[in-house]
Order: sequence, then structure tokens, then C-alpha cells
Amino acid sequence: MFDYSGIVSRLEWRIRLRIYNWELNHQDNGHDSEATRECLKMLYLLASNGAKWKPDKSELNSARRSLLKMTPDYTVEFVWILYKFDASEIYIAINLARIPTIKRHIRRLQPRLHELIQNWKEKSESCHQNTPGNTRPIT
Repeated sequence: MFDYSGIVSRLEWRIRLRIYNWELNHQDNGHDSEATRECLKMLYLLASNGAKWKPDKSELNSARRSLLKMTPDYTVEFVWILYKFDASEIYIAINLARIPTIKRHIRRLQPRLHELIQNWKEKSESCHQNTPGNTRPIT
């Protein structure tokens, strides 16, 4: 099993140095750079080759902190990678996105994340129904 946490936390280290801004109403929309995209590509490659992410509580919190510093698209793409390659358990993705700061951060992408989670639940239920020894009828 490969530990994703190192790469996820490296995303945080790639964050640009903040430039002092005199505007009182300035809002940072998050970090996006070639280096950050390369880290996400690494996660994609690892997941597509069978790596699993099984974070403990501190690793999950570290991943949240890293994702909050980036554009919201990275959070949704990270969850999509986990879903697409079955690289984690669904409850981990739900826990990743359940806190209010993440919810606010990805507000405009919430419908996409909700769709991913729903698809993941359906996929999980379908797989569960097809496991040997399961006597529930497949509908």
C-alpha cells in the first residue's frame, strides 16, 4: 500500500509566497501552478496503478489544509481520482469534504462533488450486491 499523504502534503509546500495586497476586499481564489498540477498528476498515476489512500485523522486534516490553499477544482479532482480508481473508501472522501471550511471553499463545485459521491455510493452498492455470499437480489 502506498501512502498518498506525502504527495498531498507536498501540494501545500508548493504554495506560492503571498504578496502583500493593499486591497481590503481582496479574496485569494487559491493557488494553481504547474508544480501543483504535476503533484496531482502523480496522484492520478499512483491511483491508476492501484495505490490506496488510507489516511489517519492527522493525515486527513493535513490533506484538508493543503486543499484549502488551492483552487477548489483540486479538491473535486482529488475526490474524482479516489472514486475513479477506487483508491480509497467512500467514507474517507465524505469525511474529507464534510467540514464547513471545505464546504465553503468548494461551494460553486458542490453539485459536482455531490454527483461524484452519489455515483460512488451506487458503485459501492452495486459491487456489494455482486459479492459472493450476498443473497440480496440484484435489481
